[in-house]
Amino acid sequence: MPVENLLTPRIIRRDQHPISRKNIDREALKVLYRLRDAGQLAYLVGGGVRDLYLGKKPKDFDISTSARPGKLRKIFKNSRLIGRRFRLVQVFFPGNKIIEVSTFRCRSEFDINGVANTGSDTVLAANNTFGTPSDDAFRRDLTINSLFYSIENNSIVDYVGGVKDLDDGIIRLVGEPERRITRDPARMMRVIRHAARIDFTIEPGTWQAIIKHRDKLMLCPISRIRDELMKDLRSGACRSWTELAMDSGLFEVLFPYYKPVLQSTNRQNLKLLLDIQTNVDQLVNQGV
Repeated sequence: MPVENLLTPRIIRRDQHPISRKNIDREALKVLYRLRDAGQLAYLVGGGVRDLYLGKKPKDFDISTSARPGKLRKIFKNSRLIGRRFRLVQVFFPGNKIIEVSTFRCRSEFDINGVANTGSDTVLAANNTFGTPSDDAFRRDLTINSLFYSIENNSIVDYVGGVKDLDDGIIRLVGEPERRITRDPARMMRVIRHAARIDFTIEPGTWQAIIKHRDKLMLCPISRIRDELMKDLRSGACRSWTELAMDSGLFEVLFPYYKPVLQSTNRQNLKLLLDIQTNVDQLVNQGV
């Protein structure tokens, strides 16, 4: 995407997209209206917008706003601050319902013009600098997870081409793939996960960057890899995830002891492994 377009979002009007306000969680709407009435800019963001666009029921409804964490605590008395690297506010509702609200954050890997910063490539350098909606969109991982939904006019605000990628069935990293992966190798796992879950195609530049930098996954804390992996094993798309992870080489990085199985001319053990993943998916989808 040309630099000059980075700060000018595409606005998708209500008659141009399938999202209906009636499908948005009632408590999420309450939070959005409360923020609006307090004079703050606020959007429904991330996976919730993606799932609503695809006609799926979102698991979570997350919100991003111009209000700082301290201001959020004053607006929502039924809330608490969480997080170390990034401060979030959890707003509590009856029935153990929680809506997470974050302040727009700065693009840690881009300068003010949207061009990749030429500084250090330290993995996951700490950054909790607040920014603008465009900053917040560009610091996210995938274009399809970087969309904003506005309750003011029921429109989608798209800085990164996420709506087109949803329409085309494409998984694409925001920004330059190699740099984004180098800064946070766990992004490779999220690319594979979303492609497997919604049966999308991974954009060629993103795919080649994963193949090239797959070994960098071991730079991430093992606890973080474990957390990401458990999401994949319990996703209901474990077999699809395994096949993509094998094709990209990530599976071998995660499970080096499976190399003999993957390299063997006898495909029976590989078939058994994939059949096991199919059974896992069936159990998960049955609620086991």
